[in-house]
Amino acid sequence: MISKIIKSPKFMWIVGGVLVWWFFGPSIPGIIRHAFISRPSPSVQASSSKDKNARVGSSPGGPAPLPAPAAANASAADQALNNLMGTWEGTLPMNQEPCKVSLELREDHDKPGQFLGYSKLSCQPTMLEIMQRQESGKKMTPAEALKKMADAMKPSATNFTGVAEKGAIKLTAQNTFGLTGSGCSIATFTLMPAGSHDMGTEFTENAVPGCEGGELVMNKAR
Repeated sequence: MISKIIKSPKFMWIVGGVLVWWFFGPSIPGIIRHAFISRPSPSVQASSSKDKNARVGSSPGGPAPLPAPAAANASAADQALNNLMGTWEGTLPMNQEPCKVSLELREDHDKPGQFLGYSKLSCQPTMLEIMQRQESGKKMTPAEALKKMADAMKPSATNFTGVAEKGAIKLTAQNTFGLTGSGCSIATFTLMPAGSHDMGTEFTENAVPGCEGGELVMNKAR
């Protein structure tokens, strides 16, 4: 009777099932979970990958995109011109007279991309230069000489408007109030960055004999 039971196919299936469970039983639930539960679907994997890429691209701590070379160069040039805003001072000869010039430069907020300038010019001629200006054959009295010197030392003021051109700011005179004793006044300024506290300047003067223009380095006053 027992031998028949042992030889029956049903008994062999039962014994095989017991052996399988004996050796692999503890790991079967984990295998099932890994195969059917833990593994995300393809659509979930794609969505997770997109979210990860989005987080990497938008994370505040992630690397910022590098600016294009042209944009970086334009930004540096704009910053250099912005550093020219302020008040500048310098000394220049005008018609053989030492003159002090100050220039206030700022952006024109009513006209983006344009600039406004306010210049003050004052000269200090020597008594010898005053005497040399006396009319031929007429002797100048000391009182007349002092008056002429006082007149020559009166400052002049000029309003400018300008635009940026080729890495510089070009200012053109609009109105001039008063003239120095030499009769010279500044007609144009070309302003170029020359360090954090200096500014390279080219200027032209009005069409008066002896007023020729030139170049100077101005220092930032504030």
